[in-house]
Amino acid sequence: MNRNTPEDVDPVDDGPLEALLRQSGNVEPSLRHDAAILEAMQATSRCIRARRHRRWQVPLAAAAVLALGVGLFVLQPTSLEQDTKIQLRGEDAGATTPAIGERLHAPPVVLTWSPIQEAQHYVVRLRDVNGIRLWESGVSTKPEVQIPENVINPAARGTFLWEVDVTTDGRTLKLGPFWFVLADEEVR
Repeated sequence: MNRNTPEDVDPVDDGPLEALLRQSGNVEPSLRHDAAILEAMQATSRCIRARRHRRWQVPLAAAAVLALGVGLFVLQPTSLEQDTKIQLRGEDAGATTPAIGERLHAPPVVLTWSPIQEAQHYVVRLRDVNGIRLWESGVSTKPEVQIPENVINPAARGTFLWEVDVTTDGRTLKLGPFWFVLADEEVR
């Protein structure tokens, strides 16, 4: 019987196993076949175990280096002097017109919000419920903007979102998103 060493056995190729079975001389299942199968399986297993840890050394080391790099980048200390964005939602952002979630029967003409101390200017974005930008205001120094008549179709129905970018010394605040609903008048 030909005995293969682990280096001679390919775990993917069944050829060595078939060769060992043919060399046994008996076509019918027998103890020699079982022994040959067991020997081939053990040799294949040893070969796979011997190669397994080496195959993962490089990807594992690369993953560790990548994780370390990402960790160092994410955990970098920051200061408010750098350009940062802070988002205020709902009641934290103060009063708005239209009120948050208000049902309207016609598109609003003006959007207002509570002024932010030390604000240099404001920019407003109006979006539909799918997030598609319908309109962006120019730079405003007041906490209100006029919406042009042609931005929202008077027959439009549904939810509309708006947000305000507030620029102060070295940082940007994002107020919102706020929303209003355009709906038909309720039947009484």
